[in-house]
Amino acid sequence: MKTIVVLGFLLVQTLLNYLLIIVISIFFNPFLLSLLKKYNGIFSILIFAAIFFLINVLILLFFRKIWPFVRKNFKNIFLTNLSILFVFILIELLLRQVRIVDTTNEQNGLHSYLSPYEPVNIQKGHIYSHKENSTLTYKTNEFSYIHKMNKDGFRCTDFDTSKGKNEIRIAAIGDSYTEGVGAPQDSTWPGLLEEKLNKTDNGFKYSVINAGIIGSDPIFGFVLLRDKLLKYHPDIVIYTINLSDYLDLRTRGGMERFKPDGIIEYKKGPVWEWLFAISFSTRLVFQGLLHYDNLLQSPADKAATSRKAYRDLLRCSKDFELLGKKYHFITIPVFHPVSIDFTIHKFPGNFPLKYIIEWNPDVYNRNTLNMFEYFKKVEGINEHNVFQYYWKTDWHHNGRGYDAFARGIFRKLTDLK
Repeated sequence: MKTIVVLGFLLVQTLLNYLLIIVISIFFNPFLLSLLKKYNGIFSILIFAAIFFLINVLILLFFRKIWPFVRKNFKNIFLTNLSILFVFILIELLLRQVRIVDTTNEQNGLHSYLSPYEPVNIQKGHIYSHKENSTLTYKTNEFSYIHKMNKDGFRCTDFDTSKGKNEIRIAAIGDSYTEGVGAPQDSTWPGLLEEKLNKTDNGFKYSVINAGIIGSDPIFGFVLLRDKLLKYHPDIVIYTINLSDYLDLRTRGGMERFKPDGIIEYKKGPVWEWLFAISFSTRLVFQGLLHYDNLLQSPADKAATSRKAYRDLLRCSKDFELLGKKYHFITIPVFHPVSIDFTIHKFPGNFPLKYIIEWNPDVYNRNTLNMFEYFKKVEGINEHNVFQYYWKTDWHHNGRGYDAFARGIFRKLTDLK
């Protein structure tokens, strides 16, 4: 009977501990997340364990004053708390070794934890871009490449606002796949596309502006085009869409993210996000038992944000098309796969984004390119050879993959002539 009471007390003590931590999180979540960006790792979990233990001791001391049973068995309960703390630290260390709850960024060694709810790369007003003439190095466990930006913060050469008589300009808009993460400066798909087009020797000079920005999405891409790229008088605008874009829209929302005076406001993450960031056992509980996803959304929240992301994407595509009609350029939406679209074990070779194309033929017409179908049918990419075109841990293409990407765009442009 005594053992049952002790175990019951320890359970109540632990629940109270987590409740207090959640209450603290309501007020300090942003600060704790910013702290974890600098200090997350093994030492951070030791600090968290110490905080957890301290709160437990305070709860224990409180009950010692009001409950004779706790006062009588204080030593045994205290030692049991120490044992639980030791087991907790061992579990945390084990989970860090087996890496079953690592985020993508942690797997790649880019960041200890990167919040999907934190705006980055905002330079001027609502424009999402790199700093002008900057040089960045993207390094993961698999590759390391330097990205040199031009005067507009793009990974390509500078362009004049005036255009040659026989020049055809193409603006390539997208995220890290368009910027070319995972490949050297001369192996991005916009750069390779420009090279292929100019080899056709048809009397035109082709210039491709690589306006891809790592972490961008179609909404940011549209604003970038509207506010910064029109001065270059593009004849063709190619904007890309992939799974990560759809995930971004679920946390960032649509055009409502743009507030007055250049403020960007994403949706709010849960107040316990810092706890998810620091504690891998907490991740195991939320993802394994409660079925939260990597965006920290419950199944119900996931369904709601997915529906809204679908509507926001359609609205954005219509905005691209309307802007094209106004300024006389052709818009080409390109839906392209990430490596997981080929490797997911449940439905290998299925491309979920294809349904967006099929359900909306009025928006995604003959100008639309389903790159997954091109990769599969023309390039012969499948679940067995996919990592000849993508990095294995990172979801991005290698140089060979970007070359295949450029061939797909080149073929689409040829078909549209």
